[in-house]
Amino acid sequence: MEKNKLLLEIEDIYPEIKSDISSRKITNETYKNLNKISKNLSMIFHKDISISLSDSVKLKSNKYFLMCVYPNSNILEEYTIALLNGDNLNEGEFIESWKNISSWTIEIDSKIFDNTYIDISSEEFVALLLHECGHVIFTDNIPHNVFTKTNLMYSDMDLGNKQIINLTPLKNFITVTIMKMCNSRAMLSLKNYLNETKADKMSIHYGYGFALKSVLEKIINFNINNKKITKNIDDVKQMDTLIDSLRARDRTATVNKFIMGLPPSKMMRDKLYNFESTILNEDGTPVSNDVYNKLSDTYNRIYDSAYTVEAFDLFKKKLSRIDNDVPDYVDIKSGSIQSNDDKLMLISYINSKVSLIDWYLSIINDPKARNNYKIFNSESELVSMRKRLLLAKDRIMAYKVPDFDYTLSIQYPTGYEG
Repeated sequence: MEKNKLLLEIEDIYPEIKSDISSRKITNETYKNLNKISKNLSMIFHKDISISLSDSVKLKSNKYFLMCVYPNSNILEEYTIALLNGDNLNEGEFIESWKNISSWTIEIDSKIFDNTYIDISSEEFVALLLHECGHVIFTDNIPHNVFTKTNLMYSDMDLGNKQIINLTPLKNFITVTIMKMCNSRAMLSLKNYLNETKADKMSIHYGYGFALKSVLEKIINFNINNKKITKNIDDVKQMDTLIDSLRARDRTATVNKFIMGLPPSKMMRDKLYNFESTILNEDGTPVSNDVYNKLSDTYNRIYDSAYTVEAFDLFKKKLSRIDNDVPDYVDIKSGSIQSNDDKLMLISYINSKVSLIDWYLSIINDPKARNNYKIFNSESELVSMRKRLLLAKDRIMAYKVPDFDYTLSIQYPTGYEG
């Protein structure tokens, strides 16, 4: 069968990207080629698909995660909040909403372009792209697993740990768990290999079935010989052990458990930065004992307060606490804007937080609503965060993006045929 011209264009530019990244000479042209892949996939699937390159060598990781496909970051955050708030989520509606997600990111491990690990051809690279998109974007299995497993693992936690996860940066471990579920790991198993290739309709549909078979065989053999491809770890168990060591004032155990569980994915690590910054200094050394012990005391107070809150506010709807470090996070991110897409994403994030703050303030100022909801932020905290977020939004709006857009992401209208 004749191959899709847009996919053939990806085949043509793959060697250039491979040459740049394997030689550690990433240039503007490299990013232009990655954006070309993003544009072509967006046109094929009628979705807004962006490409993010994760430099696992720079992250000093000896693991290899190939590539992952995630929904837009805001959607991941919304689902995490819904789960933590105890919203009544319907699986059928969740799966349907998953299929209707229009914005996706493909994160690619830089090692995929390095022959030292696996020598992947242009055709095999395209087959992998189609394979991952097909298994995550156009499937019922991934959203089903995300829905059932996250609800099950969260419901199994005790009340104190739930309270800690709600009120601390540990909540982002839930988001990272969802991200990990968005990557198919059946390709790592010889037992599941046959089912994996048979089930893949996307690569076969576009004429890349044999290329997929070839690259999966390479991946499986590489993993058998090296055991370097990362597998999904039990993030809930990791959260529980981190909480235990934090409450026990065991700084060494906390730091070691966190570092050992770090994924080789930059996007996942970014999600964990808020927690990382509470136990590690900028140079990667552990925070002082005094700082750590204060953190431990905070976690113990939160844990103990969960049962007090449950006793006195049994019939109130408890609203998730808005972290006081949200404005600090925005300030940090606003200093690394490289594209209009970055600006829009950050502004969207600010708008969502301001909207949530406004709702909380409206409840605080309504005596009737206060009887139905429990808010863990004070009015002064909310007003202060709102003011800082709006000032940050003004700065971001006024910021002029450099001429070249490194992460251009184009929104195509539904039905666009290219």
